[in-house]
Amino acid sequence: MADAFNDRLSRGPLRVELECELEFTGPLHVGTGEALSVATDAPLLRDADDNVWLPGSSIRGVLADWCQREAPLLGIERAYVRRLFGVTPGRAATGQNDDWQGRLTVLDLELNGPSMLQVRDHVKIRRDWGAVEKGAKFDQEIAYAPYGTLRLIYEGDTLDDPELVLLRSVAEALRDGLLAFGGKTGWGLGAATTRKSNGDSDVMKWSYVDRAEPRNLSAFLKSKLRGTAQAAVSAAALATDVKEPTAKPDAPRLRENDEPAAWSWLRLDLRLTFDGPMLVAAIDISDPDSTSPFSTARREADAAWQTRPDGAPIVPGSALRGPLRALAERIAKSLGICTLSKVLFGSEDAQGLIRIEEAILIGTPKPVLLNHVAIDRVTGFAATNLLFSAAALASPCFRSRMLVRWDQGDHNHRQAVALLLFALRDAAERGLWIGSRTTRGYGYVREVEIERATWSLVETVAVRQPTECCGQPTVSDLGARLGFVKSAWDSATRRPKG
Repeated sequence: MADAFNDRLSRGPLRVELECELEFTGPLHVGTGEALSVATDAPLLRDADDNVWLPGSSIRGVLADWCQREAPLLGIERAYVRRLFGVTPGRAATGQNDDWQGRLTVLDLELNGPSMLQVRDHVKIRRDWGAVEKGAKFDQEIAYAPYGTLRLIYEGDTLDDPELVLLRSVAEALRDGLLAFGGKTGWGLGAATTRKSNGDSDVMKWSYVDRAEPRNLSAFLKSKLRGTAQAAVSAAALATDVKEPTAKPDAPRLRENDEPAAWSWLRLDLRLTFDGPMLVAAIDISDPDSTSPFSTARREADAAWQTRPDGAPIVPGSALRGPLRALAERIAKSLGICTLSKVLFGSEDAQGLIRIEEAILIGTPKPVLLNHVAIDRVTGFAATNLLFSAAALASPCFRSRMLVRWDQGDHNHRQAVALLLFALRDAAERGLWIGSRTTRGYGYVREVEIERATWSLVETVAVRQPTECCGQPTVSDLGARLGFVKSAWDSATRRPKG
């Protein structure tokens, strides 16, 4: 293969633009990296007009990671990945002695309307106690952003450029909802997918213009001098719409040792049915509709269920992730393989494999107001002036989504996914406790049902299998369909003799 860097002009005359509308399926957090607010420990990044925004650099990093992993499956040499995203000396072992500007430009995401903001409380759990660690309370500002317009601009040579194959892979990942942006993506923040039109088709548009032709170049420059918006250039007569890039992938190639592996992935649509009261306590118990009976119940209580800014009851992804992690840790600890839970859920040193999105209530909320009193331990009677109440939901049903991605060739990753399936099996068979005040009988999940499972596996020979799906499988059936769980778990639990 000719060196992709032989031609010192990093960009070419062909201009391809991909424009699509991204819809966030949950809250978004793009932090400032500094505590610049007295209202929250982790404020959101804002522009000069105080609007929440998602910078192109945050999007570009996610896309670069995906392309680096998918390149071997598509038969794309890593030199083309570097040519697409550029090279900075000192940040990658590429053998380049100077900067190399990438061919891809990622514009800041334009949000179509104001965002609904919320500050959420969190606590750190001490693993050896299973309770809240003292002094480990923190909060975080999040935004429920409207859909936004994502624009990617590629400037290359021809429609046969290998980089366009990578961009097509990015478009497919966006359609499948495999990418998330911003911080705390393991909690379900920043999950996004392409927005659907009324006909359930993606609002995604490919367009290109070949500026090697003098007439095309002249018209392109005139549009720039007139200050024509980027979208108008794509819609001009010169820009011919194409459904997909015409470049075709070559045969898969072996991954080099220092290249990240392509993800195998499994997405589960879950239905959680509670039995009895359920409460995920919120710090702000105000309600947008102060006339509703639900608002009255929330105002009268000392603690009330968590809602979105628009008043819709939810269970945050962090509240789902914690109990599932505790269950997985108990299983792993009983088998003497405690490190697997860190591989699955992450640690301070490495990101986890799992993403759990916030759960949305199914149906109409049924509030219940429960009164409690504190007991004087000396007299054994109710303590004076210590009556308190909680506004909970009566036997609600929620729907959530879980995504786990792993390296099929990594032994620890396969064991971690096996651990997740065993934790889900135990939760389905024995129930699970989620939310606040579980020691008082709140938050018992009677039924954990997988409504739909979708997965795509990457074989060790660098071939991605076609995406498969299954409606309402049991955990055991799902493990059998994945094909690797039993062998991975057997090897994980095998202990030396004697």
